[in-house]
Amino acid sequence: EQTFDGNEVPGIPDHQLYADIFYRSDTGLYGGADFFYVSDFFVNDSNSEENDSYKVINLKTGFEKTFINKFKDGSYNFSVYQLERIGTF
Repeated sequence: EQTFDGNEVPGIPDHQLYADIFYRSDTGLYGGADFFYVSDFFVNDSNSEENDSYKVINLKTGFEKTFINKFKDGSYNFSVYQLERIGTF
């Protein structure tokens, strides 16, 4: 009978690291990056197979612009239709 006493739990890396940075300008331009690292880890109970460590870097950039904002002054009521449907009026 095979025993797994003292073996590491499979699928759980010893180390994980995540970091990100993001910038948004007043003009609507934005950009950012994030980094993710996972150390190597065993994939079975007998610890005979191992998944290599890996790193992932994501980059993003874009432009965001609000053309109409009816909620800004607080005078827009979006629930009137729902209230009328249930017979409140």
